[in-house]
Amino acid sequence: MKTLHNNYCNSKQGYLPLFLSDCLDLLDPVLTFDRLMGGIDLNKYLTDIPEYTTGRLRYNPVNMLKTVLFGFMTSGYCSLRELEDNCKVNIRFMYLMDHQTPSYRTFGYFINEILQDKIESIFNDINHAIFNEEHVDLQHLYIDGSKFEANANKYTWVWKKATEKFRYKLYEKITAEIEEINAEIAWSGVQITTNKNPDVNFEVHDGITYTLYDYLQEGIIDISVVRTPLRLDEVESVILHEEPMIAVSNPAMSENETDSLALTDLVHKPLILYRRYEKLIMDAFHAQNLVPEVFCLCDDARGATLWVKEGLATAIFPQSMQPLCEGLTCQVLDEVDLMTKILLIWKKERKPSALVQEFMKVCLK
Repeated sequence: MKTLHNNYCNSKQGYLPLFLSDCLDLLDPVLTFDRLMGGIDLNKYLTDIPEYTTGRLRYNPVNMLKTVLFGFMTSGYCSLRELEDNCKVNIRFMYLMDHQTPSYRTFGYFINEILQDKIESIFNDINHAIFNEEHVDLQHLYIDGSKFEANANKYTWVWKKATEKFRYKLYEKITAEIEEINAEIAWSGVQITTNKNPDVNFEVHDGITYTLYDYLQEGIIDISVVRTPLRLDEVESVILHEEPMIAVSNPAMSENETDSLALTDLVHKPLILYRRYEKLIMDAFHAQNLVPEVFCLCDDARGATLWVKEGLATAIFPQSMQPLCEGLTCQVLDEVDLMTKILLIWKKERKPSALVQEFMKVCLK
């Protein structure tokens, strides 16, 4: 006897959770956006809409404003039809609109007739709310300095004479830049000279010692000028210059007016140490069985000099940073263990090219 089984289950039937917020990740941007918008009075951007006791309930104008702003936030530009479609299929927009689905015409009417303020005012208020809630420091400006080479060069399709003219102009600019670099590093005794032959092309990479070291290992650069302390087991090196550390203090707080100091003179003074040289300095103190009083570790010499000017502590820097210490007392630390070196390094087991060797000869003169 054949048994028939009827399936009364609908695979498309509703299921828990019933709240859209439960379907969203706790770190979903729409939840953060909604929380931030909740701290702003959005009604002030809307015209006074008369209340009606009859007819169909209108869409919540605050929710519509949130939806419009979120649409532009996620897409950069969001058309009215995209807003309409997102409210039907995108769970984030459904969450903001509470399952309501305004048409593109409704969004157009809302933007043209209901919004009474410019988008710049809304943007400023949102930024102000972010600054207050996240305690953003407005005293510093950070600029993204990334550079990306474009394939489309405006000199790709031009006559040869025009190309050569631009080439020589570029060489003149590079020469001027090198002269400025020479002025900046004059203290080190190193000078970069230019070959009057513009057929030689080169690139200059600027960065901290560890970045340049990585560039060297990755083959991005052939040779680099760096400062110790630094691992030297994977590179060849020659010394270009040696310099001592200096103690920088407020003139009013200086007890010893001599040109040089010993570490014993700094034992009972609060010190600001440049983080990169922390181990070098601490090892020098410990080698003499001394325990320094470290006030602060820093990565920015300019910030440290401000603290020194306030008389909070004495900073220890390489001597080449002395031009940054105008108006402060700078005394050389007469300690052999605190000498730093400017090195010319290149990768081991990689013979420098003839051009690089010529550059090395210039640096070593």
